[in-house]
Amino acid sequence: MSDTRSERNLSFAREQYDNSVEYKPFENMSTLPNLLAFAGPLGGQEIILVLVVVLLLFGAKKLPELARGMGKSFGEFKKAKTEFDDEINKISDEVK
Repeated sequence: MSDTRSERNLSFAREQYDNSVEYKPFENMSTLPNLLAFAGPLGGQEIILVLVVVLLLFGAKKLPELARGMGKSFGEFKKAKTEFDDEINKISDEVK
């Protein structure tokens, strides 16, 4: 009698496995922000710690150069975004 019960349990387990949803780990990338949300916003101590680590890694002489380069990069990005928006608006005006 125990053989039939174990066979039924085994067949039930196989059915459950066959009917289960396939695991796709990177199907929904919106889970990454949810994964990092447990940390919460950065506080003052964390920001100071990050700045100290950056200072130690790059040194005091390199920081102004890095900041200048980042400023130029942000400026170029903003310029490209504005040009793109203008082009989209121009095309949408032509279509109307």
